[in-house]
Amino acid sequence: MKKFLITLFVSLTIIFMVQHFAYGQPVSELPNVLSNRSYRIDMANSMGIVGIIMFYVSLISVTSASRAFISIGFAVKSIFVRYRRKYSDYYDYTEKKREERGGSSSFGFYSLLISIVYVIIALWLDPFPPPN
Repeated sequence: MKKFLITLFVSLTIIFMVQHFAYGQPVSELPNVLSNRSYRIDMANSMGIVGIIMFYVSLISVTSASRAFISIGFAVKSIFVRYRRKYSDYYDYTEKKREERGGSSSFGFYSLLISIVYVIIALWLDPFPPPN
């Protein structure tokens, strides 16, 4: 629950920072989000941007695709670093990295849920406009 709340707080902070710096809308205008169309569009864009980025990062984490980055790191270190090898092969390297990172993490799952909610809220705030 702690990781979920931290992820939620950090992502909301980033949304409000995007809202403020990219669109110039102060956070004090938040109560007007449903009545003011331009503010609603800006808030939907901010939530959509953060939601999509979080979705892809969390998807990498949930599917364990980050192992590809570990293998790239091993290849670069084994080719370019000129010191005595700490690891005899790739399997030892991945086991050591897994121990250093503390095994599995629930960050990806929480981040995936939050990002899906952000994208749904963004679509609800500003659905696709009808064609002219």
